[in-house]
Amino acid sequence: MTINYSEIIQIISELVEVRTSKEACNQKITGETFLIKDLGMSSVDFVVIFEKIQKKLGKTINFIDLIMPNRSSYIEDLSINELTNFLSNNQAEQIIANQKDPYVNRRELITQHDIDLLDRAIQHQTYHDEPITLKNQLCFLLSAPRSGSTLLRRMLGCHQNIYAPMELHLMGYQNFSQRKQELQTSEHSHLLEGTVVARQEIRQMKPEVSRAVEEMYSQDRRSVTQFYKEIDNHLTQDVWIDKTPSYAFSTSIIERIKTIFPDAKFIHLTRCPNAVIKSMIDSELGQLMRFQQTSGIQNVCFAEALWCLCERNILESLSTAKTRSIHIQFEELVSEPEIVMHQLHDFLGVNPSMAINPYDTINPNTEEKIESYAGDLKTFLRNSIDPNVTSEWKQFDSLKWLSEPTKQILKAA
Repeated sequence: MTINYSEIIQIISELVEVRTSKEACNQKITGETFLIKDLGMSSVDFVVIFEKIQKKLGKTINFIDLIMPNRSSYIEDLSINELTNFLSNNQAEQIIANQKDPYVNRRELITQHDIDLLDRAIQHQTYHDEPITLKNQLCFLLSAPRSGSTLLRRMLGCHQNIYAPMELHLMGYQNFSQRKQELQTSEHSHLLEGTVVARQEIRQMKPEVSRAVEEMYSQDRRSVTQFYKEIDNHLTQDVWIDKTPSYAFSTSIIERIKTIFPDAKFIHLTRCPNAVIKSMIDSELGQLMRFQQTSGIQNVCFAEALWCLCERNILESLSTAKTRSIHIQFEELVSEPEIVMHQLHDFLGVNPSMAINPYDTINPNTEEKIESYAGDLKTFLRNSIDPNVTSEWKQFDSLKWLSEPTKQILKAA
C-alpha cells in the first residue's frame, strides 16, 4: 500500500483543525508549507502525523532517518514536500554527515561537586506512609532518563499478563494536590496524563470521568498511593509496571517505594553513559528540568552529572533489595531481545512469551495515545528494535571520554 500527496495533505489538514490556531486553519496548505514555521506544530504533532501515515500504509517506517539524519541533532522544521519525498523514495539508509563534532563544545569534565549541586537542588521530601499490600505484582522500572526505558516498557506491555502504562509520575509527591500544582505547567502538564489514561483503560471510564476522579483526588489531597490501590482492585493482569525515570532523582523516593510496597519488584535498566549523555544533549532535556536552572550547574556538565546522580541513587537503594531486583543492560536488550525478555518474564512470574516486539505486536492491554504521551516519543519514530542505536554515539570523538565520577560508578555497578 502507498500513500499519495493528497492523502498526506488531508492528514495534516485534519490535525491543523484540532491542534493549531485559527490563522493556521485559514492558511492554504501546499507542498512548500512547513509544519512548524507555517502551521505552528510541535514535535508531538510530528509523531501524530507519522503515526497516522503508518496506519494508512499498514506498516512502520523508520522516521529517525527523516528527522535526525546525522544522528546528532533534530531537523529544525519539515516541509510537506520533504515528508512526501522521504516516503516516496523509501529512504532506509542512515545519512551520517561528514561534519564537525557537534558535541565538542557541549561537554566538559564533571566533578563530584557537579553531582552535589544537582542533588542539593532537587526537592528531597520526608514521607510518612504506611505499607500497602496489593493483590497483583507491582514492579518499578528504574533508570536514568534516556536509558531506553520507554522501549522496555512497551516490550513488557506486549505480554498479555503485564499491564505497562505510560509514565505515572506519582511517588515523588505527597498527594494529588501537590502533584497537580507542580506539574500543571505548559512544559510538564503532559506528565499528568499517565494516571488519567490508565484509569480509563483499567476501569473502562470515559476520559472526562477519569479526569473528574483525578480532580476529586486533588481537591481532597488524597495520597498518591490511592491510585495504586484503585487500579490494583480492578486490574485483570497479574503484573503491572510503573516506569517513571524521575524516581531515580532522589533516594528518598526509592526508599519510600520500598517502604510502602514491601513486595514490589525492581528492574534496574542501565545504558552506556556515553549514549545517555548524547541523548540528553540531543533532546535538550535540561531545559525541562527546573533543578538545572536552580542548581547553578553549567549546561555542559548537566547530562553526565544527572546520569551519575541517578545511577548512584539506584545502586544505593537497591543494594538492600537484591532479592527482588534485576539488572538489565539496554545494549543486551536490543541485541538479544528474546533472551533478555524471557529473563524478565521469569523474574516477574509470568509465562515466557514471544510477544515482545512493540513494532510487530499490538499491545493487548493499553493503547498508546501519542497526543497525551508521557515518555520518550522517539521510540515511535523507529520501525524496529534496532541494535545499531547502541553505537551511534561512537562516531563523535567528544562522546568517547567519561569523567572520573562516571568511571567510579561504572566500576561499582
